[in-house]
Amino acid sequence: MAAKKIRVILFGLGPIGAACARVLALRPEAYEFVGAIDLDPRKVGQDIGAVIGLPEKYGVKVSAQAGRVLAKDADLTLHATGSY
Repeated sequence: MAAKKIRVILFGLGPIGAACARVLALRPEAYEFVGAIDLDPRKVGQDIGAVIGLPEKYGVKVSAQAGRVLAKDADLTLHATGSY
């Protein structure tokens, strides 16, 4: 029996968040992207793959609507935003 994939929401897709996402993308048998949040209008609406610099499409678009994305069923939220 295959192990259940860990469902991941990416919160912040700057250089650090994108790098973390690329590491998770190396293990598609273990992790599944179910949501992505970023406020950058150049990233909103794009597929996660394009935003993190990978050729694969994941079928998950980046959203600026944090509440809507965080309401999804996920096992892990990777929070990689800055604090100023």
